[in-house]
Amino acid sequence: MRIFISWSGKKAEVVASGLKKLLESINPAIRPWYSKYDIKPGQRWNNSLQNNLRAANYGIICITNDSMHSPWVLFETGALSNSVTVESVCPYLIDVEREQLQLPLSQFQGVLATRAETLEMIRSINFNMDQDSLNDVTLIELFEQSWPVFESLLKEVNDAFHSPPFEIREMIMKRVPQRFDKNELTHVAFDIGLSFWKINWDQSGVNVLREMVDVAIEEKTIGSLIQKFCDERPNAEELQTMLESYKVWEEQISN
Repeated sequence: MRIFISWSGKKAEVVASGLKKLLESINPAIRPWYSKYDIKPGQRWNNSLQNNLRAANYGIICITNDSMHSPWVLFETGALSNSVTVESVCPYLIDVEREQLQLPLSQFQGVLATRAETLEMIRSINFNMDQDSLNDVTLIELFEQSWPVFESLLKEVNDAFHSPPFEIREMIMKRVPQRFDKNELTHVAFDIGLSFWKINWDQSGVNVLREMVDVAIEEKTIGSLIQKFCDERPNAEELQTMLESYKVWEEQISN
């Protein structure tokens, strides 16, 4: 059983790695493919990616608040939907709710990253195996043995990566493009020290901004990014409102 695990961003990367180990510990006949470890040195990464997308029997899409709108995740979701049945693509919701998903992700039945729903996903994988599937009693026993390690990883990653809620990200995407063009975004990114190489500057300003937000969240400088926008446009009330909303959220997670 070939499973393609899709991810984008550091938080989803850690969970994807843990999922790979969880699945392999339950049934060695499950062959999860995860790009971080399974593209060998010297391989053409694009060829390897395309080949494994086509070969997949099942797809797991690790979704976080940061990666919900990632172009890379949406590309891999589309590719999976063309290579496997709809019933064999499962969004794995790490810190988001089902109602937050939009197309194309919302066409699939996602599961929350909880014990009960993770088990149901693994049962679904087991059901879809042509051979080497496990009886339900054995499957549950092996899952119960392996779950505590993965559960600890989920707790650690959720404690380590606090992403601003979807509403704040939406505020940034709606309000900043009205005030800043792409050249100004370049200066903002430089001033707060964002990693330039992580951003594709040869695209529209809106997409540049989206990538800037993703990088700022990954590098834990999203507060500095929002503050910089406000400093550059001190009379823009909508930006000040955005900053206030961020500070409220930041205070909540610190308590």
